[in-house]
Amino acid sequence: MWTITLIIFILVNLFLMLKLIYYKDFRWEMLVDLKFNLFFAPYSMGFSTVINMITLLTIHYTNDNFKLGLVIFWFVNVIFAMFASWIILVFIIKNTELTLADMNPQIILLALPLSVVASCGSLVTTTLDSNWRNVRRMMMVLNFLLLSSATFLAFIFFDIMFLRMLIHKYPPRPLQFSIFPTLGYLGHATWGMQLNFLNLRSYLEEFTENSPAVTDTLKLLTLLFCLYMFSIGFLLTFIGICINWHYGMPKFSKLYWIVPFPLIAFALGLNEFFKVHGMQTFKVIGMIYGAVGIIFVVGSFFGSIIYEFPWSGLKAYLQGRSKDSKHS
Repeated sequence: MWTITLIIFILVNLFLMLKLIYYKDFRWEMLVDLKFNLFFAPYSMGFSTVINMITLLTIHYTNDNFKLGLVIFWFVNVIFAMFASWIILVFIIKNTELTLADMNPQIILLALPLSVVASCGSLVTTTLDSNWRNVRRMMMVLNFLLLSSATFLAFIFFDIMFLRMLIHKYPPRPLQFSIFPTLGYLGHATWGMQLNFLNLRSYLEEFTENSPAVTDTLKLLTLLFCLYMFSIGFLLTFIGICINWHYGMPKFSKLYWIVPFPLIAFALGLNEFFKVHGMQTFKVIGMIYGAVGIIFVVGSFFGSIIYEFPWSGLKAYLQGRSKDSKHS
């Protein structure tokens, strides 16, 4: 599955480059139009997913040059994530005219790249040994700064999102899945925070005279942070279910692809909470979120093949080729 998605990701890069080359007006439109500029967020998150998978596949690989390349790759994605969040936010503030009715939940995509790249960096840090002491310290600090920036933006957008729903009610029907990306931020924030705690604990044990009280305090703060985030996630899940109950499940479209990533990301945070704090209930809840996310992945994949692929155009093309061959 990862290989298939990697191939699709490479093709998306190729098509985007071709469009930017041949449609010059689209370059500016992509920066200022809310329909396009939010695309940079999942684009950055795609790079983070690639780094995560490479990290997990090579977790026992000890070559320093390889590790250095992985860290550099992550730093490049940090720059891109900051572009997808900070720079695009500035373009929106300066050039895009918005009303409260336009502020649907997908605006959370401006905060997502920072939380995803922070959790990605925390995962990469877990693979570095004591020879990378300074790099580990720098990455832990940077991961926390990125996560803090993402949290600041996310809670601003949460406030706007709820204000918009209180005044204008549910998001429009075509955006009925748009509340689920908020779970992506919450999942990566909790996953990244817990990985950062494990990295910090390991660092303190290796390089300082660590007091158990310090570790216990950090663990308690991490626990409270995660419980707070999970409570928000459960509330948003409930609201998302109510929205889809109100509208009913729509006919398949590519919008179904919005759902799997945040559900599985939220499951990551819940599962890591079980590993760190040993509460079985959160593992079960994480398995439920993960299972639903996988169902949406498989359904969206086959739905895209059946409904999104231009079968009629391919059939017409093949029939035309067949007629041409008969005439010749």
